[in-house]
Amino acid sequence: MAGVAMTNLMTHHQGSSAKTVETTAVHELRVEVISEETVKPSSPTPDEIRTTFRISVFDQFSPAIYVPVLLFYRGGDEKASDKSRRLRLALSDVLTQFYPLAGRIKENFWVDCSDQGVAYKEAKVGCLLDDILEKPEPAALTKLLPIAVESPESGTGLLLLIQASFFECGGVARCWRGMELIPVPMIPALP
Repeated sequence: MAGVAMTNLMTHHQGSSAKTVETTAVHELRVEVISEETVKPSSPTPDEIRTTFRISVFDQFSPAIYVPVLLFYRGGDEKASDKSRRLRLALSDVLTQFYPLAGRIKENFWVDCSDQGVAYKEAKVGCLLDDILEKPEPAALTKLLPIAVESPESGTGLLLLIQASFFECGGVARCWRGMELIPVPMIPALP
């Protein structure tokens, strides 16, 4: 089948943390998840506005789908660790303003504004950003998503998952996967 990439999935265990490395034959794209954490709002949501929001009837009966937004940024002089720290801090500040994103879906009827945070992953990519941008292939690009298109995470109530993937050249791919009920105008506010 032309255009189909062969995918291998390997898991490496170091101490108590597991690392996942995915490789595709298309670009020999190697993506290694190096950290996973929950990023919470920089300050708690005040009690007077902490609430639950009812999910629309349409969304209650829709399947849980995470819509991806994948953006690429060229490298600069800043180290990956500094970019990572700055991204996590900016995300934490944004979650204070858009506090429902840090909540959870409950019983498929409510968004509980509980400040539990969003899932955040960082990964190292074993190629240059230009290698991907010159001839983007969907099979390779899916390696830059925080969760697979069909994923068990879709039933956990998380509203937002983010992955920052750092390329050898200093470039970064940032992917947000937001629950379908997140309004699209909120996406540009994310760091």
